[in-house]
Amino acid sequence: MGAYVDRTEAERTTLGEALDRYAREVVPAKRFPKQEHTRIAGWKQHELSYRKLASLRGVDFAKYRDQRREPVVPKTQASLPRLLPRSGPISVQGYGRCSGVPSARARRT
Repeated sequence: MGAYVDRTEAERTTLGEALDRYAREVVPAKRFPKQEHTRIAGWKQHELSYRKLASLRGVDFAKYRDQRREPVVPKTQASLPRLLPRSGPISVQGYGRCSGVPSARARRT
């Protein structure tokens, strides 16, 4: 049988709030924090940043990837989905697990 996972915090917290926390707690220790802040700003401009963590699914990130395909170069497109798995431990520890990191299920093309 499966283990009980409390999703209360994931149901209260938006992706934007999780990204803000990631920016405060993790990014300052990064080798290139300015680049990471730029990526975060890109995510925060998208409608996904207003969604609750518990409601996010892999298909949401696949749609985001497809929308971003046109206006950005391939290297930028490849780096954006990697941002969320990096912030995953912050989201999991602070807000409760929301069935893994959904962006990991969106295939790179």
